[in-house]
Amino acid sequence: MSAINQMLRDLDARNAPQTPPAPALETAGDRHTGKRGRITITLILLGLGVVIAGGFFAMKDRAGQRETGGSMRHPAPVAALTPKAPAAVVPVQPIKPMVSAPVVVSSVQAPSAVVASKLAPPPAMPKLANAPRPPALILPKVSAPVASHASEVIKDNVELSPSAAAQQLQDEANALRREGKLDAARRKYRDALERNPGLSSARVQLAETMHAQGETEAALTLLKAAYNQQPDPELAVASGRMLASRGQRAEALIWLARGGAALRPADHALSAALLAQEQRYDEAIRAYQTALSADPHKGGWLLGLGLALEATGRREEAQMAYQQAQAWGEFKPEVVKFLNERVSTENRSAAPR
Repeated sequence: MSAINQMLRDLDARNAPQTPPAPALETAGDRHTGKRGRITITLILLGLGVVIAGGFFAMKDRAGQRETGGSMRHPAPVAALTPKAPAAVVPVQPIKPMVSAPVVVSSVQAPSAVVASKLAPPPAMPKLANAPRPPALILPKVSAPVASHASEVIKDNVELSPSAAAQQLQDEANALRREGKLDAARRKYRDALERNPGLSSARVQLAETMHAQGETEAALTLLKAAYNQQPDPELAVASGRMLASRGQRAEALIWLARGGAALRPADHALSAALLAQEQRYDEAIRAYQTALSADPHKGGWLLGLGLALEATGRREEAQMAYQQAQAWGEFKPEVVKFLNERVSTENRSAAPR
């Protein structure tokens, strides 16, 4: 190693910088000679670098052989370390360029990696299964119950007029009556009349409910008192039907006659039956005919008309009424027998002798 160091010192002494001649006195031949000298020195330095590197690796090889007992042999590193560029031989110590190479590479690549990380878009946030919805989607669900609650409050705060409230109570009472809850229906009817005393239909239905429970006298009192305060055909017709059910024919006819245009076909038929019982046959015939003009297929009304016609001596018309009653009516056996006798008798009397 001392010999190598001596050679390096000699080379350094030879390559020491000298004072260059003045540019004005330098000739072309001198510049050419200097250039050749520099080339020669460079080649000498390359050769010395190769020799130094070979000696370094030879010494390292011998040291390894001593440690391992000479069992391993390494190929000569001269060919593998053939320099490709003169810049690699310039450092005096050969170990430093080998160590500094990865540092230079990492120092060059680090900024590019940083720039790439800055330019790359941020990673997308993963979607969670139970992630809360944004406020824009939650607002409708929060506002909907509030709106409905507000509408319910407004609806509750709107007070119905007395007539509308009475009508609503009457509808509820009718539903209870259809269900057979007569006591509850009566209470509802009375509540409706408290709000609207002029609601005749509610009063009539209350009286009919009382009549169905056997309180006919109280029901009649209710209807007549209301009619005396304010005459209403519906109240008169209801009173006439209740009186007829009690067998009070004359008084029933009076109240039915007060009904006028409010009489239904069934009310006309009831009046006709009462008139026939009172032997007022002509009036009974007219009342039956009025009822049958609305519903001509009622067998009981046809039978009553036939009896009234027969009582007045109008047998042919009575015969036709009996035949129609047989065709459309459903009667008890004794009534069917009566009709058959009347029809057959008339047929025999009408047959030629």
